[in-house]
Amino acid sequence: METFSTPEAIERKLLERDKLPPPKKRPGFFRLYQKRWREAWKGLGPYERLVLLSLWLYAGSRTDCWPSVRRVAAELEVTKKSVQHSIHSLEQKGFLRIEKAVGKWGKRNHYFLLK
Repeated sequence: METFSTPEAIERKLLERDKLPPPKKRPGFFRLYQKRWREAWKGLGPYERLVLLSLWLYAGSRTDCWPSVRRVAAELEVTKKSVQHSIHSLEQKGFLRIEKAVGKWGKRNHYFLLK
């Protein structure tokens, strides 16, 4: 009986058996290191951390995103006013840069993550 030492070895063997191509890396994922959470984001309140984390999730592997305040508030189950206050505070503290744009879909904010 054949044994495998790691999950990767098992997956490789199953792919060989079924003649499947290796899985593609999934875009849109990022890693949040404890150093960023503890040191770089030190001094942020709980709502500011939640909103910033939500924006990082929207950005994925990029450094920009454009979710609506309403959508972020709904996903975090907080008020729109809390999200607006947190975004303004994050911009003042240098964690975000916001570009306001008007287009065929109306007004929107384009958020650039800096820290």
